[in-house]
Amino acid sequence: MNLLENATPAQREAIMHQDGPLMILAGAGSGKTLAVTARIARLIQNAVPPYNILAITFTNKTAGEMKERIEALVGRTRAWISTFHSMCARILRAHADRLGFTSDFTMYDSADTRACIKSLMEEMGLDSASFRPNAFAEIISAAKRGMVTPDDYAACARGPLQRALAKLYPRYEETLHSNNCMDFNDLLLMCYRLLRENPDVLQKYAERFKYISVDEFQDTNSIQYLLARILACKHKNICVVGDPDQTIYTWRGATLQNIFDFEKDFPGAKVIRLEQNFRSTKKILRAASELIRHNIERKEKELVTDNPEGDEIAVMESSDEQEEARNVARFIGECVSDGYAHHDIAVLYRTNAQSRPLEEVMLHHNIPYALVGAVAFYRRKEIKDILAYLRLAVNPGDAVSFARAVNAPPRGIGKVTLARISDVASREGATMLDVVAGKSKESPLSNRQAQSMGKFCGIIEAIRAMHGRP
Repeated sequence: MNLLENATPAQREAIMHQDGPLMILAGAGSGKTLAVTARIARLIQNAVPPYNILAITFTNKTAGEMKERIEALVGRTRAWISTFHSMCARILRAHADRLGFTSDFTMYDSADTRACIKSLMEEMGLDSASFRPNAFAEIISAAKRGMVTPDDYAACARGPLQRALAKLYPRYEETLHSNNCMDFNDLLLMCYRLLRENPDVLQKYAERFKYISVDEFQDTNSIQYLLARILACKHKNICVVGDPDQTIYTWRGATLQNIFDFEKDFPGAKVIRLEQNFRSTKKILRAASELIRHNIERKEKELVTDNPEGDEIAVMESSDEQEEARNVARFIGECVSDGYAHHDIAVLYRTNAQSRPLEEVMLHHNIPYALVGAVAFYRRKEIKDILAYLRLAVNPGDAVSFARAVNAPPRGIGKVTLARISDVASREGATMLDVVAGKSKESPLSNRQAQSMGKFCGIIEAIRAMHGRP
């Protein structure tokens, strides 16, 4: 298969590049995905074993799409194509014992983290009205993304909130470790720590990944860049693809400094600009370029397109969200009158909270609509309940999963009883599951509760049996 067919000169240059560091500055709609997938396919065609290729993307969805595209070009492949978090989880599963964890450690999502922090706040007597668990969770998450340890945070803590968090942060870390759990940020931090502190592990992966590709590089944070850099330390065949003009995750720790540091950390890096836009009209491209040129931190490029001039861009000002929703509904009505179908129209908004006035107006005017991405599948209550059972079966020390599963459905185990179970578990060095299973010296349960917990433990044991665990 000719991988260079229909490629622009810049795309062709990117696809043909093999050895040495490479930065692809890919403007919006410039065929970045074609260049990246074709480049990896060409490496495989040039006898580079897929085993030696690591491709990092930003979401699981894009990782799946990239794998499909590459396999459509070269057949099934053993290349690692994943997100940073998936890559780190895979490495940590293989070497968790080096960090004092077992390979079946549980990964906490944001809801689990908030539940754990809320429980710790209650234990520490921190008033949730004065100190919000969600806020503490966000601050700890930001601290971890910035590689700020509990000791670092305590040294800089000022004011009641920060001093309270300085006490909570280390307790949270201790709880994670004792429960054999890691949160989402730990996957990156622990993996980097594993590689830094274990030269043999670093050598294994740095030797294996002879060719590394990182997509959406403008949205990487500091720890993600450090991971990519340390894995590329041996062969230095690293390709990063991004565009400073498209960064949208600075609120989540993304830093453009990674783009500017790349050429310093990898001297002689080749820079290729993809500036041919295939997506937009000339008028949209000119308007976007005129706006973005005011950004201070950016790499200069000039997007061009062979597409038509296109329609004028309309700007609509509204006094409030209700008027804005009404204007949107009126515009949809005009489009439908002009012959468009409702499914030809999309309404984008910045946050989920902004959907309500739009939905109300759609309902009022009988405009059919489908709300996309309102509640993610794995965030639905019933799904999280099921996952809590599964996680507890695999990792009996997971206190957050225990607290969720034990009352799904309700079994008469309230907050007071949960606190007693937790106290007994702490004193005896047991898990909360051990306590309700009657394996502790002291029982905090009434006869009725003990009977209910017997059935609950039976369910967990049945799941463990299905999983093939003793």
